[in-house]
Amino acid sequence: MKKNVVLKSNRFGIILVMDKDASYEEIEKEVKEKFQDSVKFFKDSKIAISFEGRDLSEEEQFRLIETIEANSEVKVICIIDEDSEREKKFQEKIEEALTKQEKIKEEQKEHQEEEEKKEEEPKIPGQYYRGTLRSGQTIESTTSVIILGDVNPGAEVISNGSIIVLGSLFGKVYAGAGGDDTCFVVALEMNPVQIRIGDYLAKNAEKSVFNIKMQKKKTPMEPQIAYVEEESIYVESITKEVLNDMKKI
Repeated sequence: MKKNVVLKSNRFGIILVMDKDASYEEIEKEVKEKFQDSVKFFKDSKIAISFEGRDLSEEEQFRLIETIEANSEVKVICIIDEDSEREKKFQEKIEEALTKQEKIKEEQKEHQEEEEKKEEEPKIPGQYYRGTLRSGQTIESTTSVIILGDVNPGAEVISNGSIIVLGSLFGKVYAGAGGDDTCFVVALEMNPVQIRIGDYLAKNAEKSVFNIKMQKKKTPMEPQIAYVEEESIYVESITKEVLNDMKKI
């Protein structure tokens, strides 16, 4: 039986020798059969390929490559034109293609590591609310909450975490609603009707319960922090010393 396709191989690739009188369909069919029969021989090789015996259009070349890859575990890296120093050229092209692939893999790995590093960076969980809370309005959050505005009398903020008010606090706040008394409340102007942190409660009408330190404000808008210490709620102006002391609680 006449062979329309002959496979010749070297250390770096395959030379596909085709009968110039056979139809393209016959050649493609025989290439498919040959690579199906040679799966174990080629295994998962990465090769360059050269076509001999007849002229093929670019589309026909790529169709044959698709046929080879679909019927074997071979990965065709590049096509080599006829050349007297073909094996050397095969080697150069294979090494060039593999180097490029390794570079792409390294870049992808570095990108993935950067993304994973970003994911590992600590994130501050919290809910943000922009605007003033008016009487009758309530915000409830399962995480810490930051309010960009005032909390007016009659308004209420309830959070399982801490509460930060970047404005004036006049209403009711309940931080650590799940029983966490390590949470805190911060406000630029601290004058709430009621503060509750974890299981501890203090009302503005009961000034002694707040254990307010530094009662007189130095400025009309001085940031203050409320926290639990020694089973009482303390309210103090925010200083570096106060924040350091809180770390020890």
